[in-house]
Amino acid sequence: MKTKSLLLTAILSLLIVSGAWAQEKYEYAIVKIATLNEINFVTADNIESIKTQSSQIDKDVIKKVNELSNQGWEVYNTTASNSVFIIYYLRKKKN
Repeated sequence: MKTKSLLLTAILSLLIVSGAWAQEKYEYAIVKIATLNEINFVTADNIESIKTQSSQIDKDVIKKVNELSNQGWEVYNTTASNSVFIIYYLRKKKN
């Protein structure tokens, strides 16, 4: 009986540990309109500022998000403030 309990405990422990390792790790970033003529792409390591014309800023934000999507980034959430400033939340699987 004791051997059976020990074996079940060992198997359960291995399942718990393997489940913790199976979690996917992500790198996170945002794309946002910083000013009426500037878009920011922000990661933990870098801030990239993109100058644009205010008349086409929405188009340029979507263009940047599409470009990042082609590089492996995934949009997983968005927020909007008064339908003027939109923030795109992105993530990319770490290798």
